Amino acid sequence: MLAALGVAVSGCSGPGQPTQAPAATATATGTQAQGVEAHDPGLPSPSPTSTWSAAEQAMIDRWARLNAQCRGGPGDDPATQTACDEREDASKRLVDAGICYGKVGEAGYQMTTHRCDDRSLARQ
Repeated sequence: MLAALGVAVSGCSGPGQPTQAPAATATATGTQAQGVEAHDPGLPSPSPTSTWSAAEQAMIDRWARLNAQCRGGPGDDPATQTACDEREDASKRLVDAGICYGKVGEAGYQMTTHRCDDRSLARQ
C-alpha cells in the first residue's frame, strides 16, 4: 500500500491522493547518483544519494506506471480499479525490498524515494 511508502492514498479517485500531481508518463526517474535527469513531478523523487539496481528501478517504474493508470483512469472503469489494486501490491513489494518514500517531518515536496531507515514513514 502506498501509505506504507509514506504517501497517503485511498481508492483511485477522491481524497487521499499522493501529494504530487499525476504523471503523464512514468519514464523519468529523476536524480541519480551519476548525474541529474529531468524529473517528472508526478513520480516520487529519488534521493540524490540512492542508486538502484535494474530490478529495483523496474519495481519503482512499475509502481509509477500503475499510479498514473490508477490516478488518471476513469473511476468507473474496471481497468482503473485493477491498476489501483496492483499499485497497492507494488507498494508493499517496494517496502519489502527496502525502498521507502518520505521520512518523518518532511513535507510532500521534500519526500524522496530512498533506502528505508528508522525515519522512513513506512517504518512508523
